[in-house]
Amino acid sequence: MDQRRWNIPEGLQISGAKDMGSKLSAASGGHSSGRSPSMEDIHTAYKQRNLSRARDLLREACDGSESPQEKGQLLSISAAHGDLETVRFLLTEKHVELPTEPTDDHPAVVAAHFGHTDVVHELLESLSGPCSPQRLLNWTLALACQRGHLEVVKLLVLTHGADPENYAVRKNEFPVIVRLPLYAAIKSGNEDIAIFLLRHGAYFCSYILLDSPDPSKRLLRKYFIEASALPSSSPGKTDIQEKSTYMKGSFVLAQGFRPWSADPVALAPQ
Repeated sequence: MDQRRWNIPEGLQISGAKDMGSKLSAASGGHSSGRSPSMEDIHTAYKQRNLSRARDLLREACDGSESPQEKGQLLSISAAHGDLETVRFLLTEKHVELPTEPTDDHPAVVAAHFGHTDVVHELLESLSGPCSPQRLLNWTLALACQRGHLEVVKLLVLTHGADPENYAVRKNEFPVIVRLPLYAAIKSGNEDIAIFLLRHGAYFCSYILLDSPDPSKRLLRKYFIEASALPSSSPGKTDIQEKSTYMKGSFVLAQGFRPWSADPVALAPQ
């Protein structure tokens, strides 16, 4: 399925988060059954901004399906279009279960890609059970940083406890530098997100400085050096953390961006 038909950008920089269009449309069987609307029918209604028709078609498709996988795809479609009401309906009325492992067409991943903050929150709030959603949180955080969705980033970090220092990895994968939230934000030119991450626990590593020296220098000067002259308004742990980060940043500026720490994890094959 051509991604352009689904308004899904091609070539996402976060490896493994591409081809969502083909994934979402995989169950589209046209009208061969004559009974249930296809995924493409639902998408077309959303695209035409005919929300009531899209919801009717989606609920009809859900009622006519016994497959948890198909219901999960319906949840992904409604999440991609930011349809919070339908997302809630599928979660609460149809009891569609949300997996904790990030996949290309995971509803929370798709919602984060398009910047639907309320939908991301609703989906994450529905998670329960002993399995930790940490990998899902890390993945959606890195993706939101790369896509430039500051409100989604704030939600993930402040409300759901995503760690800005954690790499986005899936099961049986190695961490790589492109999936580090701060790296993703800086490489994409999202300085507002980078500053937020630095204020909430993220640190520069040598590979960020080597790959993006000019943006890194600008961020260090814009935030750390200028902010150091201002009185602290948040004493305690946050103040200590910011001073520690500032000292590291100042050291890097003084040394002309020489790496101060090794990061062997980032050398893993991509």
